[in-house]
Amino acid sequence: MDSALQDSGLYEKHDATWWARSTWFEVRDMLHNAGYIMAAQRAHYQAMPQLPEVSSMLGHTSLRDVFGTVQRDGSNELLLDYIRRALEQGHNDYPMISGYTRFMINPETRVIAVDLNNVAGDKTPAGRLKTGIMYLLAGQIAGGDFTLPQYRDEVLKQLPREYHEIALKRINQLDQEVKTKVYDELHNARGIDFIWENLDTQEREQRKFAIRTVLSTQYLRDYPESVLKSANTLWLLRYKPEDIPVLRDNFNVPEFMLKRFLKMPEGPAPDGSGVPVLGVFRVKSGTLARILKFTVGPLELWALNSSPKDSALRKTLTNKLGSVRARKILAENFPRGSATSLIEHRAGQHNSDNVIEELASELIRKQGYNL
Repeated sequence: MDSALQDSGLYEKHDATWWARSTWFEVRDMLHNAGYIMAAQRAHYQAMPQLPEVSSMLGHTSLRDVFGTVQRDGSNELLLDYIRRALEQGHNDYPMISGYTRFMINPETRVIAVDLNNVAGDKTPAGRLKTGIMYLLAGQIAGGDFTLPQYRDEVLKQLPREYHEIALKRINQLDQEVKTKVYDELHNARGIDFIWENLDTQEREQRKFAIRTVLSTQYLRDYPESVLKSANTLWLLRYKPEDIPVLRDNFNVPEFMLKRFLKMPEGPAPDGSGVPVLGVFRVKSGTLARILKFTVGPLELWALNSSPKDSALRKTLTNKLGSVRARKILAENFPRGSATSLIEHRAGQHNSDNVIEELASELIRKQGYNL
């Protein structure tokens, strides 16, 4: 922001006294009007109150006059004191949401991934609450503006006119596209009701605004019954025999098809034809269920492969050559997307503690001058 103020000549238009008294809102407007949109957005972040500052607002006379003597249900604690305590605890427990926003997303961005592995909580009540908050925060980060077209008139009414052009550009862009939110590894949220209630509401209400919600997990039983009942489409790579009644009774999938799919081999077919998947689609005329195959190329197979031995080989090559080159070498040498059988064969034949490291070195030597 300092560079933008200097480059635009805005800094020189006012003296030190004016700058000392100016607000971040004024700085934002100046930068925006000068065409420094990204810097203006950062100034807007600075203008927003932090979580600790919100608690200080609870002492405002207008709030004290109305809610000052109100107590929490079943407690002698005053409601405003409880809210202040909760805000202070949130500030201490969630530092990533208690300060100024630093993560800025370009409106032209098409894919956003938020890794929750290091911020999800444990299985204690406090840990499950943390997991829930992080899942919902990730959804807000990645797709919080997806609903803007629904509130077009309200947004324009509240915004100063000089911001209408840029706001309308984003609103029209979102209105013309199909948006998708994908929540993966949702078995971590099993039993955390407020997450599922929120996701279920999203899935039901936002589909008519071209917002798709995709929920992914390892077992069918991880989903609450309400989510399964409202789902339009199921993609099943595997399920357990005890899941057959749910699929048969709730989705009208023929039982013979469900049993037949369970007899099919898991994972990529040995002939390279793809990965078997059971697709269940609810349409206006009824329910369609088909056994299909995902056919993807070797590069994508290697990118998505999560088996321990293949992942270790890919990681070893990536550390040496980078991810793009590593996947290309693996795809050329193992076009079916797996080297597990060769690794296991060599482990049984060779007296070596590190077959994967040796195989990686062999693949690199094989490239010769083409590396």
